[in-house]
Amino acid sequence: MPGMGIWNTNLMKKAREVVNFLIGIKKYVNEDFLPGYHLQASKAWCKVMDPGAT
Repeated sequence: MPGMGIWNTNLMKKAREVVNFLIGIKKYVNEDFLPGYHLQASKAWCKVMDPGAT
């Protein structure tokens, strides 16, 4: 069918954009959110275990 090549190219481009977007979110979650969460959790845990410590 004529035009299928263009359609496939656009579809592949869109698929790559979606994949890159998901990879970006995963990277953001792994690198930014989780360490911050662990830091807050460990600070809270230290306060619970040793109320005198800051």
